[in-house]
Amino acid sequence: MLPSELFDALDKACPDVTHAGKSIDAVTGERQDGMRGPDGSGQKAWNADRTVMRKILLTGLDDHIEFGKKFERYEFSDDNGITAYFVDGTSVLGKMLVGADGVRSSVRRQLVPEQVMLDTEVRAVFGKTPIGDGSVVPEGIDQGITVISSKPPPHPEVKLFCDGMRFDRSRTNPGVNNVDLPEDYIFWVLLFQSSSVAISAQELLSDKFGGEKSLQLAEELTKTWRESNRAVIVHADPSAVATLAFEMARPDLEGRIGTSTSTTDCRVTLLGDAAHPMPPVGALGANAAFEDAAQLAELLAVAGQSQCQLDEEKLRGFEKDVRDRARRALGQVAGPGRGLLGMKPIEELKPSTLWT
Repeated sequence: MLPSELFDALDKACPDVTHAGKSIDAVTGERQDGMRGPDGSGQKAWNADRTVMRKILLTGLDDHIEFGKKFERYEFSDDNGITAYFVDGTSVLGKMLVGADGVRSSVRRQLVPEQVMLDTEVRAVFGKTPIGDGSVVPEGIDQGITVISSKPPPHPEVKLFCDGMRFDRSRTNPGVNNVDLPEDYIFWVLLFQSSSVAISAQELLSDKFGGEKSLQLAEELTKTWRESNRAVIVHADPSAVATLAFEMARPDLEGRIGTSTSTTDCRVTLLGDAAHPMPPVGALGANAAFEDAAQLAELLAVAGQSQCQLDEEKLRGFEKDVRDRARRALGQVAGPGRGLLGMKPIEELKPSTLWT
């Protein structure tokens, strides 16, 4: 999907993946090795910095992208086109609209308003902590995936997932494709249940609950931990910290990407989190989104070469594949991933009201 020179740049910009991992008791500091990161026996895995990857993916697309737009609605036109309208009063006419606008997709809300999102009741604080000389964090915490956890009564278990991002600057030139590699850092995610905090979901997810408040929340949730085990939080960069809630689509996706709607209009479709939101377990959602995008891009390229629109049969085939990929990934989230997240069984989850 990427031109070879951009793929090579991305490949060289990604730190090596360490497959071994460890778990640490947050209070006692006891360690247990033997955890596994991404499976190294199959396809190659990449540990990508999102900012770097985003810049590389946007290379050469300046004339085709406009930032600062907020989608409002779409309308079909009489000439077999589709018009996207934005809240600033502007609009764009095209042949096809692809809703790739994430979990809170406005395109999905109009296309399949009956699709139900489930609230997993799992919340997370994401952050980055500079590695520096390595003196402020436990030894080896940046080598493979590390899970630090405890079960402080009376609250459910709180888990901290860490992974080191050490960049090999000898493999790429600074500034290649206008991308400068960041300083080495530890990426971390603190998982907790909504019942663990006396803060409403609406407040947690509001724009006012920024990096400083998110970091304070993470520090509060880990205040009983051994200091060395919470150092990655204490020394985090507040500007790189945020709080999120995990929603997911029902695993039994049907019909028009998650509904029973049978009508397919070839002028609009969905992919990625817009079609099948899921918690970030093992990068399942990201990988499914890339597969969605690659398949649709190939179909559109073929249609473009023949100067015709994507026909209904091909779009139905694409959406079926999207559903099949999503079912497999959502099944892993609801199965093995449930214990990792501390999530309730699917049948106990309620429809999400986080964004209403």
